[in-house]
Amino acid sequence: MRAVSISFILCLAGGVLAASPGARADDCALIPAASIAQAKVPRAVTHVTAVPGKPPTRAEMIFMSDKAYMQVNGAWQSIAYSAQQQIDTINAALKRTEQMPHSCQKLASEPINGEAVSLLAAHSEANGKASDSRIWISNKTGLPLKSEVHLGSGTVVTDEFRYGNIEAPPGVK
Repeated sequence: MRAVSISFILCLAGGVLAASPGARADDCALIPAASIAQAKVPRAVTHVTAVPGKPPTRAEMIFMSDKAYMQVNGAWQSIAYSAQQQIDTINAALKRTEQMPHSCQKLASEPINGEAVSLLAAHSEANGKASDSRIWISNKTGLPLKSEVHLGSGTVVTDEFRYGNIEAPPGVK
């Protein structure tokens, strides 16, 4: 298990560049800024992967200052987590994205749980495979509230993020 949700990295790599043609640089810059801000705060994530023809799989993850927790087969497991390593991963993904065809644009959006958001849509192509991502970023906190990645295979990966009152699962070290 990685300390980073796979869909969020795909979303990040999928279209996170300020220099993308036809996109406003300040809009696209919201994605890496939100990713870096998120790496620094405790959060819980509900991660759902929907593969065509199969039932969706669901995982719960919690990220604290120095550990990440993932619920696997009903049991919580912990691994080391480093915000700085996460930030380094985000920055490396940004550099790779600069070499890929991609686009990013800000779309109109409805609030999520009553909170105003910026919705960004990103498209990328890597190794002949396309992906389309959407990420909802809180206008108040600058943190992602939701991400959704549509892969060319038909797989859809959705993450919903929660902040505030986040604690490690009871009894897990």
